[in-house]
Amino acid sequence: MNFLSRNQRNQSQNSQNYERCLYHCLHLIDGRCPEFYKAAFSFETRFLHESGQYGELNTGETVPAFASHEMGETNLDGHYQKTNLNTLPLGVQLAFVTDDVASAYARAIAAGAVAITEPTLKPWGQGVAYVRSREGSLIELCAPVSS
Repeated sequence: MNFLSRNQRNQSQNSQNYERCLYHCLHLIDGRCPEFYKAAFSFETRFLHESGQYGELNTGETVPAFASHEMGETNLDGHYQKTNLNTLPLGVQLAFVTDDVASAYARAIAAGAVAITEPTLKPWGQGVAYVRSREGSLIELCAPVSS
């Protein structure tokens, strides 16, 4: 499974035409994030600071990073809203590209993800499903879009 931003999936490989997306940072309750993302999506931990305040997952070119809620509050000086599984998801999602959306969905649910939308086929032929991670992040599981 690859982790690609929508920009990367939709743009040419010529990096002169766009700013590439290198990091996405999730703010979490604690440093247990790597365990969930490994169990649900097979991503290994690339880096984890001993404090548990910051870490990164190894997913390829684009790196999902994670930081504590405490770090979010400190870095954003009062302009921070925690992700909360008990409220509607924030208006942002991670997209994990896979050739087998149904299997990826089942594995994510088995690892503790919360089901949002079961695998379905979009009118343009792309298979997609949506889950939320245990900290509340919205995750799209999707097949590659055919050109």
